[in-house]
Amino acid sequence: MYREDNYFAARLNMLFARVHLPGRKPHTNAEVAAALTASGHPVSKPYISQLRSGVRTHPSDETVAALAKFFKVRPDYFYNDAYAAKIDRDLESRAQLEGYGLRRLSSRAFDLAEGGFGEPRVSTFDVACTREFAAAATEVWRAWEDPAHLTQWWGPAGCTAPFADIDFRVGGTSVVCLRAPAEFDGRGRYVTMTYRRIEPINLIEFDLACTDAAGGHAPLAAYRTPPRRHLVTLTPVASKWTSMTVAQFGYPDEQAREQATSRLAQSLDRLTAFLEQG
Repeated sequence: MYREDNYFAARLNMLFARVHLPGRKPHTNAEVAAALTASGHPVSKPYISQLRSGVRTHPSDETVAALAKFFKVRPDYFYNDAYAAKIDRDLESRAQLEGYGLRRLSSRAFDLAEGGFGEPRVSTFDVACTREFAAAATEVWRAWEDPAHLTQWWGPAGCTAPFADIDFRVGGTSVVCLRAPAEFDGRGRYVTMTYRRIEPINLIEFDLACTDAAGGHAPLAAYRTPPRRHLVTLTPVASKWTSMTVAQFGYPDEQAREQATSRLAQSLDRLTAFLEQG
């Protein structure tokens, strides 16, 4: 199945840009040609260059399979829009998170073939979740900076956020009340977000801590840990589509991480529903 002339080149160049070992520069045309030749599929450096530039647009099925194997994706990546979009989002998220110190993730965290990107690196129990929203990046950003928007989606399913005092600036601290469902006592609990870094419509880094209503540190029994670092990154993927990754760092064990992953996923489900309402 062939697409417009530059489609294969765009997909191949994305793999060159994103698929390489952490801390290493992208593969060269010569390296890829040599690797494919060594694997039993002889190709030349100029041929790889022609594929990347769009001069050659219809590689053989064998060449497609060899390239896919080298970059640890399925051959579908070059022709299946849905699969390619998912891999692109995962690769983008991986690159961003590695740049900010998330070391728990390995190739198994994404829909990639086995054996890619070197050995997994394990440190703390971290969480990351990526979602794509049918909304412009400015709308997704507003969901974090506008209290009237934040309170519509903050917290897992069944919870409400009746109050948010937002001080959205580097060094500022926001206070948010999260009320549990009635069957779980219905009490209001508070968290603070102290912002380390803000890059408009791109990145938010903050420390989240459990507090009292005035913002004083008062951790709940289940969260007796120092303030936990969070990283939010936004990536426009079309004029009115945005990919967002939320990473949370430093959970003490696997159980805590699983619980946090569930809470985060539920909260992002609520954000999806809120943005769909327009």
